[in-house]
Amino acid sequence: MDIFFAVLLMSIIALPNAWADQPTYSLGVNTADYFDSSRSYFPKTAAKTNLTLQAGTRGDYDFNSTFKAGWDVDTEYSFNEKWNYFRPHEVYGQVDLGSLRLWFGRKKLTYSQWEERWNTGLFQPRFTDDKLHSTTAGNIGVFAGQDVSNFHFRAGFLPISIPEMGPNFTVADGEPTSRSPWFHAPPASFVYGGQLTNIEYSVDQPDTWSTIAKPGGVLQAEYAPSEDFFTRTSAAYKPMPQILLAFPVVLQLPGTGFVELHPRILYHEVINQDVVLKSGGVEYGVSAAYEHPIKDNVSDAWEQQNLGDATIASAYATTALSEDKSWHVTGSLLKVWGGDKSDTGPVETKLTLFDKRYEYTEAVSAEIRKSWSVGFSAGFKIVFDHLQNGLIYSGDASWMIGHGLSLKAAFDYFDLAPGGASQPDGFIDVYRGNDRAFIGVNYGY
Repeated sequence: MDIFFAVLLMSIIALPNAWADQPTYSLGVNTADYFDSSRSYFPKTAAKTNLTLQAGTRGDYDFNSTFKAGWDVDTEYSFNEKWNYFRPHEVYGQVDLGSLRLWFGRKKLTYSQWEERWNTGLFQPRFTDDKLHSTTAGNIGVFAGQDVSNFHFRAGFLPISIPEMGPNFTVADGEPTSRSPWFHAPPASFVYGGQLTNIEYSVDQPDTWSTIAKPGGVLQAEYAPSEDFFTRTSAAYKPMPQILLAFPVVLQLPGTGFVELHPRILYHEVINQDVVLKSGGVEYGVSAAYEHPIKDNVSDAWEQQNLGDATIASAYATTALSEDKSWHVTGSLLKVWGGDKSDTGPVETKLTLFDKRYEYTEAVSAEIRKSWSVGFSAGFKIVFDHLQNGLIYSGDASWMIGHGLSLKAAFDYFDLAPGGASQPDGFIDVYRGNDRAFIGVNYGY
């Protein structure tokens, strides 16, 4: 299947120019070094370096005044994992019928001002093989958009739902394992029935069609009376992008249990409201969202990842610090009430056995970026989550050498602040060993 996807991508790249309206293609080599790999909290089976080869293409083509095609696809092969990550973010057709516009295929739309800013998959799925810098993919279906004066309406029917794609892993000798540092393995033992129980894992793999054949729908209404004011309301009833887990525990021998992990696709109802205002060169945005997960029929006797209703509030401000807009600074706030809940079932544990859905729950971020006329740009971002009592520092710099050739360097650094955390099993704590330095070279044309 990976070979098929790679051949498909190369076929798109090789299409004659008659099929594309100035598309872009890229080919890059990247390497990352995880310099905390000797620490006990770094995943024991993960590779301390990662060398990848990446290819991508994006563009659109107007076949005539009515029909248009668009795409944004990339694929990245990890030599350390010996695995190819194929990422079709968008592949769609578009039909314009006067003021009515139709899309069909995988189409990215903006449903909220905060979802991608805070690395959260609420309306749309993500590719999370790199969980700190995940990328968003569109929903799959048929979408319709209609403009009426200053109002913009969109609706979508989603006949299938492809969940998020995370790091590759295998189960070897009863233990889930991966060469990726972004795979969070479940514990090798836990307390069950009052005694410490060693665990042998397996995964129940349902057939593909039963996993994705789950229809849903989305609705949007936008109002933009001027360039200085904008409001958007988005709602959805659909499967949530994340796969949840549950398992029964069967004791085979004293002190040994057999666990078969069962993937779960839950539906949820979501509504989000955005308001954006521009004044004096500063853009301000506030958002409020509500999510209601719909419980499935998993037995209460099973150990299961548990969710509740969530209310989310976010705000941001961004501005240019110079007349040429080469300097930009952005600040953002996020607060999640509810959402992730304690696991339920027979296993005795204070911390969750699974990855949480929300990477950040009570957080603030600040980012500054600068670009120079010589083709050099750089940025720095810091995120602090109060409940996790942790920080993430990220920086990057790129230099366009010329003729489509560019160099990039970046780093990510996790840090736990002094004192305890109200949420010690959050995203920052789980992946605090993933400090890394990155360098890559890319050729685009």
